[in-house]
Amino acid sequence: MNKDYLSANTIAAISTPEGEGGIAVIRISGQKSIEIINKIFTTKTNQIEERKLIYGKICDPDNNNQIDTVLAVIMKAPNSYTGEDVVEIYSHGGHILPKKILQLINDYGARVAEPGEFTKRAFLNGKMDLTQAEAVVNIISAQSESSLIQSEMQLNGTLSNKINSFKDKILDLYAEIEAQIDFPEEDINPIVKNKLKKKSRLILKNLKNFIDTYNTGKIIKNGVYTAIVGKPNVGKSSLLNLLLKEDRAIVSAIPGTTRDFIEERVNINGIILRLIDTAGIRLASDGIEKLGVELAFSKIRQSEFIIMVLDGSR
Repeated sequence: MNKDYLSANTIAAISTPEGEGGIAVIRISGQKSIEIINKIFTTKTNQIEERKLIYGKICDPDNNNQIDTVLAVIMKAPNSYTGEDVVEIYSHGGHILPKKILQLINDYGARVAEPGEFTKRAFLNGKMDLTQAEAVVNIISAQSESSLIQSEMQLNGTLSNKINSFKDKILDLYAEIEAQIDFPEEDINPIVKNKLKKKSRLILKNLKNFIDTYNTGKIIKNGVYTAIVGKPNVGKSSLLNLLLKEDRAIVSAIPGTTRDFIEERVNINGIILRLIDTAGIRLASDGIEKLGVELAFSKIRQSEFIIMVLDGSR
């Protein structure tokens, strides 16, 4: 997708979750954004000042019927999230009104944005790099305080700065080595040679330490895939319910009650455990229970952490 294509396409979308709510946000980005809002939005002064929330009405220009009273703000390129002209409309929420406003916007020259397209445009227009674009998604999907903090640091450029720092050091080292190669008739000074070796080792050590933080970051972001396993009737489902503090799984004295797996998430000291309650493991004669046992072994193989439950009375 090149910039000519971007400038020729104005996009719009409802940026808030669908459903009942006090406010919905409709966002427009692209060359026609301001032209569209000027057609469908009326105020007492008939002027929209940049970066100021203005109270007015969304009306259909064809029949002048009022759709909603809203607040609207314009942000001109390049000083906007996407780097393009951007308009945001704050309407009443609900199932109907936001969609009616979006349809009106589409009728006057914008198309419905693809998932993540606003952030994609921000990246293509140089407003953020790939790690920051990924951070936007992580912030939205964060399910723990630690995950949110990590994602916000990434959005602010912490990861990008670290990577660029390594890049600069490697380029400096490369330049020094290249300078020595350019003069092959001269022997490399032992002091310079040792200095280059020392720099190389330090860079490799720091890179390894940096790469080793991946697993910790992955756990903070995605949580830990945790299987609860054991024989039938040892208390696996009871443990799941206890950790969740709700009756999520059926608890019964009849062995083999759990045939399928149940997956839920629980926050333990800032770390998300993705708990999977599995079928009791035994030699099953019942065909359906046998499938449940096979599925339990499959979940064990996928898990990063296993809680094995035993019956102390046995």
